[in-house]
Amino acid sequence: MMRLVKAKDLTPKQILAVPCNTCGAAIGEVCELNTGAPRTEPHRDRKLSAAEAAEK
Repeated sequence: MMRLVKAKDLTPKQILAVPCNTCGAAIGEVCELNTGAPRTEPHRDRKLSAAEAAEK
């Protein structure tokens, strides 16, 4: 049985366990704005990728 994980239920550690396809942040690095400054929230696509990884 597959367990569905919602992106909003992920911990910061789970989100940082996958790279960000939007800004190119590596595993363990925070997402960046296009100016190079750190974002306060990870990109939406990164959260979705983390949710997919948590389901597996």
